[in-house]
Amino acid sequence: MTIAIFDDDITAIDVMADICLNAYPESHIVGKATTIREAQKIINREKPELIFMDVEFPEGTGFDVLESILEYPFQLIFVTAHSDYAISAIEHEAIGYVLKPIKEQEVLDAMERAIRRLKKGQVHTGSSMVNMAKASMAHRLAIPISDGHRYVNIDDIVYLKSDYGYTDVYLSSGEKITVSKKLSWFEKQLETETFLRVHRSFLVNKYHITEVHRKDGGYLCTTLGNRINVSRGFTLKS
Repeated sequence: MTIAIFDDDITAIDVMADICLNAYPESHIVGKATTIREAQKIINREKPELIFMDVEFPEGTGFDVLESILEYPFQLIFVTAHSDYAISAIEHEAIGYVLKPIKEQEVLDAMERAIRRLKKGQVHTGSSMVNMAKASMAHRLAIPISDGHRYVNIDDIVYLKSDYGYTDVYLSSGEKITVSKKLSWFEKQLETETFLRVHRSFLVNKYHITEVHRKDGGYLCTTLGNRINVSRGFTLKS
């Protein structure tokens, strides 16, 4: 079996390579890369049967690598610190996953599943992997944080409040995430039919609106139990 490992952390690559070769000494590591460009070159040159792919790279994502892969069959194992991608992998069993920090048994379990699929001929191409993974992530929003991204279910976002170039994202759990992005950035990422600009400082998920009032200048209530001022003339359409 030929294996390629792509991660922006060279230590993680070496750890996974040692685990693979110790468990399957007949295997061959045909490529290692810490950048998207190098990963693309290795894949198209070596056509590895099994690919370990980090989700986040400084210059993009593992999806960018997959989209450039020539149409040949392989098995994919995502390597990620974000549990939402693991959920995506579970939803689509063709995609394996390993959560960081890397644990040997998780790598071995993912490899065993991938090998079984290879033996059964259950392989996919780069484009089909991208379509499956993106479909399962369609209802999640990648929120930039200091060292990467935080992935949240869009349905869990109650409202967003902007202030001095920062935006607070309020989730149905009561958690608040502060992001150094303007509200206009979020408007471009979210469906305008679901998220309404009720005020210059607020973007609200209409499915979390419980009441709309005209008194006191106009305000609405959300499922979090709070009041949000609305612009004059705002009405909620079904």
